[in-house]
Amino acid sequence: LPRSSCGIVVSAQIVQHLTDSSARQCGPCLFGLDSLAEVMQRVASGRARRSDVARLERISAEVAGRGACHHPDGAIRMLGSALQVFAALQGRDR
Repeated sequence: LPRSSCGIVVSAQIVQHLTDSSARQCGPCLFGLDSLAEVMQRVASGRARRSDVARLERISAEVAGRGACHHPDGAIRMLGSALQVFAALQGRDR
């Protein structure tokens, strides 16, 4: 990412793209990815709630392994990696 980009904002955009790209044929894609995208938009826009990280973890755990096509699994793995990487960078001079 360019130095001017925010990793959380880009991650939220990727989650939204994956949500928009899903077939929306099963609950994990229809409800799980929508919920992840909603929470990530709040976080990326600076309107995060105290419970949002726990909510992301809960939704991810509920959705993992349940999609027929594994599309939600890929979205969850990407999001988990992004949150881990950008949490490690928090407070560091990039």
